[in-house]
Amino acid sequence: MLFFISFYPFFNRHFVSVILKTIVQLILQSQQNSELLLVRQTFLRHLTALCTRSPDNRRIILQMSVWQDWLLGLAPVYPQHGSDAACLADVVRLLCCLLQHALRREYGGWRVWIDTLAILHARASRELAGRRLSAAAAMATMTSDAGLVASRPACQALANGGRRGTVGFCHFEALFTPSRHRITQTG
Repeated sequence: MLFFISFYPFFNRHFVSVILKTIVQLILQSQQNSELLLVRQTFLRHLTALCTRSPDNRRIILQMSVWQDWLLGLAPVYPQHGSDAACLADVVRLLCCLLQHALRREYGGWRVWIDTLAILHARASRELAGRRLSAAAAMATMTSDAGLVASRPACQALANGGRRGTVGFCHFEALFTPSRHRITQTG
């Protein structure tokens, strides 16, 4: 993949941070297939090996802007396949290495920890909301195909977490329902 990553005995080498971000962008924008999965796993393993053996490499990544975002983008937060789980394990291993270095050796390393938690929470919430929306859309199409059109099925599915048979309250209903109290003018 890269000339400096392919030589295992020389893992004390330094890398250029712009190349890392470019490789990650190429991986994220490419069409998902088995070859890309192999490239992603190899990239993560080599990056982990480079970071575990050199504090300078860890420092280079920690000084990059929004490194957590592109690193967490390499693996889904909620894996559905074994290969995704392996990539997530590699990402978590690399995060542990970088955060341990930040907390122990960098001034203000606790800020890196807080930023990472915030980015991870935002990514997990966004992925969970996307799953719930797709489940609600699937349920809405199933109910409309079966002729069982209920009032606001997507909103009810969102409120119930995608479960059927229970009625819940969705705070988005207030935006689309007319108000009960009308303002009357007295003259």
